[in-house]
Amino acid sequence: MELYISGEEASERLIRLEEDKDQIEKELGFELEWGDQSSEARHQRISHYLRDTDPTDKADWSNQHNWIANNLNVMYRVFVDRVKNL
Repeated sequence: MELYISGEEASERLIRLEEDKDQIEKELGFELEWGDQSSEARHQRISHYLRDTDPTDKADWSNQHNWIANNLNVMYRVFVDRVKNL
């Protein structure tokens, strides 16, 4: 899952969020993969992935769906006000 930032100020917004990286990751309870702030890209991502899983494995879908729901809710809670204030 990811927080996708787009527009002319995408890199600047990523930098502003990353200034609070340690606190954000502490609140989330997991580390994130942060976009490339050295880039002037119009698109940036802050990501968290479920590794070592097969999305075609129907027997594991319940686990995968629970992971998505739980982590999406946590990411929303941690980022919603920060993004609104960018």
